[in-house]
Amino acid sequence: MSDEYDLGFVYTPVNGKGLKVTVNKFRDQWYVHLREYIEDSENSVWFPTKKGIAIKAEYVDVVAEMFADAGKLLTNIYRGNINTLLTEGKQLELFDEE
Repeated sequence: MSDEYDLGFVYTPVNGKGLKVTVNKFRDQWYVHLREYIEDSENSVWFPTKKGIAIKAEYVDVVAEMFADAGKLLTNIYRGNINTLLTEGKQLELFDEE
């Protein structure tokens, strides 16, 4: 079994730059990387840049849920419902103290 997996680009690369998701194991810890890649146009090879983040495997589900919430918020913003969300405090639900 490999210790590195390339899940592909998030969007179609533009001007030799793209955002890619990869999974790898480093020092016995699994990570999901969201990283900008650049293309060596002479060889058609893609290389990772320093621009990006690595998320420990144990936090991937939490981040995925937050991204889902961000997607719902953006959908409401684009549909013009942001005033309703602000009035109800919906965008802060994850931060309410118990």
